[in-house]
Amino acid sequence: QCDFPVLYGSGLAGWLVRDLEADKHEGMQALFETIVEHVPPPAGDPDAPFLMQITSIGWNDHIGRTGTGRVIQGHLKAGQQIQRISTAWKNPEVAQTDEHAHHPHPHGREDEPRAWEVVGTTQEKVGYLWATRGLESVPVEEGGAGDIITIAGPKDLDIGDTICAVGVKDVVLRPLEIEQPTVSMLFCVNSSPFAGREGSAATLRQIRARLDKELRVNVALRVEEAERSDGVKVSGRGELHLAILIEEMRREGMELCVSPPEIITRRDEEGRLMEPMEELTLDVPGEYQGTVIEKITQRKGQLRHMHNPGQGLVRLEFSIPTRGLIGYRGEFLTDTRGLGIMAARFVGYGPFAGDIPTRNHGSMVSLEAGEATTYSLENLQQRGTLFVSSMTPVYEGMIVGECSRPGDLPCKPTKRKALTNHRASGKDHSSALDVPRTLTLDSALEWIAPDELVEVTPKSIRVRKALLRFEDRRRDEKQRTAVAG
Repeated sequence: QCDFPVLYGSGLAGWLVRDLEADKHEGMQALFETIVEHVPPPAGDPDAPFLMQITSIGWNDHIGRTGTGRVIQGHLKAGQQIQRISTAWKNPEVAQTDEHAHHPHPHGREDEPRAWEVVGTTQEKVGYLWATRGLESVPVEEGGAGDIITIAGPKDLDIGDTICAVGVKDVVLRPLEIEQPTVSMLFCVNSSPFAGREGSAATLRQIRARLDKELRVNVALRVEEAERSDGVKVSGRGELHLAILIEEMRREGMELCVSPPEIITRRDEEGRLMEPMEELTLDVPGEYQGTVIEKITQRKGQLRHMHNPGQGLVRLEFSIPTRGLIGYRGEFLTDTRGLGIMAARFVGYGPFAGDIPTRNHGSMVSLEAGEATTYSLENLQQRGTLFVSSMTPVYEGMIVGECSRPGDLPCKPTKRKALTNHRASGKDHSSALDVPRTLTLDSALEWIAPDELVEVTPKSIRVRKALLRFEDRRRDEKQRTAVAG
């Protein structure tokens, strides 16, 4: 492994050479020549019948769905007739948990623990053909073995489809692994009094249209009907997967409200409740490993392996429920002073691990609309942590801070100091407000309770109660108490 070529250069100046003293310090020609000499070319017989597999899909408003993959063998020309073979796992739940899932075989075998089948075969025409050239995809007339090409024309292209020459038999490629959704959220219409001020207040029809567009290329996303009439249920592979979608919609100018993320559970054959599990790998400085292990253990994580190579960083490997990782990334960076490295992957379903402690602090909920005042916030900051600063617009039902005690605290952040003609003894006293906590999308999704929502706009992230009016929340709480009783 140590027998590799070494080049010298400067990325800032843009040059790379083989001999630092003899060669002229300009250009990157030496790098390209070294790649050609030492990197083997892609395997594949260019004279064999055409064969490729779709590994990613895209969408073009004028052309429709596109499919991208590497040509395994043969050549493909624009306008050529091809054969598209669709395959699927007979049991997707087993496919994603099998230990051999990441070592696919090009053909199915009868002795495999999982089974897949051909679900459709069609003959279609390739209307458009692009090939990857550097960092760009350019139109070409022909693509050969080893090329990464994108095709358009065949309808309903999907991940894992086998594309081959017409008449070719016994070359069906094994389906690719697609992780099933593990976390769901509600995407609702923004019903706050500030709707439409900072962006486009999307209607339910517009939210559905945007999600339908995302479904064309995001194969791990699921959209279902929700119990609420003003929202839809969206499921994805994790909190980060859905947060990226929300951020994209926000940058497009849309406004919406989202609920706290919830895990997707299921029952096994024996009726036991199962939940998604993650394999968590952490690299942390040695002085912080105790804090990290304690926090992960509180979230129902189990330490599987610990390795200390003696270089300052300790590697910790855990098995932890997916819900235990919701919102933990920011806390992890704080505990490790930003020096920790965190990676997690879904490994399957396991028995329900029990309740995980959530925040034991209430919310400071505004009872009126207006602009927050320094006079009122100075008194409120003694009761907890503020999310807003002076002169910030607030509305009834908006959460302006975190209370230091359990239970919600109704408050009036817009209250002003009474003006009188009497001179106060503390007239020269200057108000000092602490810097408010700035909520990001990730931290807000972690923080909110089941009866709260995150209001997402192009300029702001706010947290609010699902029911804005105090009387409505009190009536709802009485009804839930009566049902529980």
